[in-house]
Amino acid sequence: MYSYDWDHETCGYTLSTQTKRFVANELRPVFASELLLYNFQDKFVFDPNEMQPLLWAQKNQFFYDGKKIAQLNKIEYGKPITAEFYFDGKKKLKPVNVKRMCEKNKEILDALVADTLKRIKEVYTQYDKKCRVKYIAFSGGKDSMLLLDLCHRVLPFTVPVVFSDTDMELPDTYDVWEKVQHDKRYQKRQFIKVKAEKSAIENWKLFGPPSRVLRWCCSVHKSTPPILWIRREYLDTDSPAYFLCFVGVRGDESLRRSKYNDIDEGKKISYQTQAQPLINWSAHELWLYTFREKLIINDAYLKGNARVGCLFCPLSSGSGKPLILADTLYPQDTKQYVEEIINSSSREFLSEKYAKEFVFNGGWFARNNGKYLCDVIDIAPIEQQGNQVFFTIPPKKEETFLEWLKIFGRIENHDDKKWILRYHGDIVELQIHKIDKNVQMIFTFQNKKTENKIISHLSKIYHKTLCCISCRSCEAACFHGALQIDKHIRINVEKCIHCLQCNEQNGGCLVYHSKRNAKGRTMNIQGICNHGNFGLQPGFIAKLIEHKDAFREKFGAGKPMTDSAIEWFREAGLMENNTTKITRLLTVAEKIGSDNPFLWQLIWLRLANYSPLVKWFVCFTRFGTTIDRVELDTILSNTILAKSSCDQAIKCLCNFFKNSPISSSLPLVHLIIKGKSVKSITRISIEPEPLTILYGLYLSASLTKRSSFTIREMQSAEFESPYVSPIAAFGIPPETFKTLVNGLAIRYPEFISVSFTHGLDEVRLF
Repeated sequence: MYSYDWDHETCGYTLSTQTKRFVANELRPVFASELLLYNFQDKFVFDPNEMQPLLWAQKNQFFYDGKKIAQLNKIEYGKPITAEFYFDGKKKLKPVNVKRMCEKNKEILDALVADTLKRIKEVYTQYDKKCRVKYIAFSGGKDSMLLLDLCHRVLPFTVPVVFSDTDMELPDTYDVWEKVQHDKRYQKRQFIKVKAEKSAIENWKLFGPPSRVLRWCCSVHKSTPPILWIRREYLDTDSPAYFLCFVGVRGDESLRRSKYNDIDEGKKISYQTQAQPLINWSAHELWLYTFREKLIINDAYLKGNARVGCLFCPLSSGSGKPLILADTLYPQDTKQYVEEIINSSSREFLSEKYAKEFVFNGGWFARNNGKYLCDVIDIAPIEQQGNQVFFTIPPKKEETFLEWLKIFGRIENHDDKKWILRYHGDIVELQIHKIDKNVQMIFTFQNKKTENKIISHLSKIYHKTLCCISCRSCEAACFHGALQIDKHIRINVEKCIHCLQCNEQNGGCLVYHSKRNAKGRTMNIQGICNHGNFGLQPGFIAKLIEHKDAFREKFGAGKPMTDSAIEWFREAGLMENNTTKITRLLTVAEKIGSDNPFLWQLIWLRLANYSPLVKWFVCFTRFGTTIDRVELDTILSNTILAKSSCDQAIKCLCNFFKNSPISSSLPLVHLIIKGKSVKSITRISIEPEPLTILYGLYLSASLTKRSSFTIREMQSAEFESPYVSPIAAFGIPPETFKTLVNGLAIRYPEFISVSFTHGLDEVRLF
């Protein structure tokens, strides 16, 4: 919330009443343990047993008495950690006078604390009646310690602290969990630890290693266990309930989180409200409170970890430091994950060195399906003939498939081979035939509209039936408690309202989604290097508007740049694919100008769907997460292309961002540029023009030959999927998207209709 100024008296800082915008580089204290780990005692003179901070850091930059004195070099696996030092000889470090620093900041910090305590109490009172269950989420990091202390001061003791143990926590985090339960301040409050039924490494083997796109671990190990525990311990089985969860999310943690509100209803779980009272706290305010109140500090911070999360997480920063640091500090704990990443990969590594580089350079971060795994899920394809759809399953799975069908509506057995499924007043016939060693399920549709609505859900049920390992994420998604998963699937027809929420989890089944065979369906990536080193620029489009069919002759640039521009034009929909004939989109550009932000929103959507390079970027990066150029290069070379071709593609992409409105007037990305080179990229979510969304929906319809979509299916961007939706391209929050398309449906009823009531979630185009 507040800025800070360096303070010479304390070797610390003082808060400034001037508020500030999001700053990506959080301030953190540096302790003796970290300096010893880096073997920096030959450059600094300090007491190795000192427990007070000695320096401050922003990412890899170190500050002493307000001056930058050192910066870590790039951290690489197998090489010693080195730094550039900005002083001569050896520098004696005086510990930060923490007590005096806290005294000098008392007035401003007290005001911030008072505001936060008031807001926590307000939120609790506001949701007390609506939410039958309230709890405080705990992770063992600095944010959750602050959250716990503040919540403990104003919330009833009946509100428990819930630690969702992922089984992948740092050893130091488990120490914090033991300590906090014995802290006298919190003795009257209940502490509860929950975890998934299977161990983390067991699930890594079943799902394949997680990735930045395939974050099955968050659902299975983080979100699902507390929900199932709360239902079992706090709720009677006959009445559903809303939850209120206090979490320690702060806006300064990422650009994406800086746009969060302090209350989110149903953002991750439809029936859970997430209260985020620390959303406006910055790290420098948090550390002041931590020192002043003598809160428990996770030892991982003393050892140089900027954040405390899972031991081996694919969301680690591109510097490689978190993974390498984890392997350095906890080698016995990381060993099993390193081995599983290597052993599960279908790549042939030339040596152990190359295999380890693949692990620690993040080559596994971008996995989007089972294509690069040894153990791939390869199931019989779904067949369709006219108004009939055919599924082939083993006999032992027949009962499971029929049980899942209950989520659609009433299912009636007319004889051993014929069933009737009643769905919103329509009838779908099901015939069951035994063929060889399998069972064939044949669905016959009488209504085309019903067929369009139900067929994708049937496909997901097919995947669940064949692949389910009882991770229970689907069960957690069911608000009414109609679904139970243990050794068998059971649907309580008295409770089920047929909202299909249980069938919307990441393509229907997390295991199938993570390990599915994408052979033959991966987009043609040959065109990813077709632009040379040049990016699309407004000036190129202006020249096309001016010269149109004569562009090639009159562009006035060399052949490489001309060929690059024409390739961009075709992908952007400004020229037809195989000719230089102009398009309607170019006519729009001519009317509103080549640098108009609305035009570039349209271009971005088109490129996200038709440009292999841009689509790859959209599918393999996340909003609000900064990714440096080296990491981008590594992921591309490790997952898709040979290194020789990768450099050119990344250079082209960076030039496109740098020289277009994509990084300026929109902007869709934030760039850190050093000299003339792009050093890092952060994707930014925006709310586009409503007509941009309509255009994007029609692109999706054209590519899929479909006329309806659900919001849930449009939230993810998959590399092998035929389309990228406006939600995924721009990072539009679901509730914002609903508002925008509702407006479009009112204004343009001849083009679009929406249904967001009575459990429906559909956007339909005409």
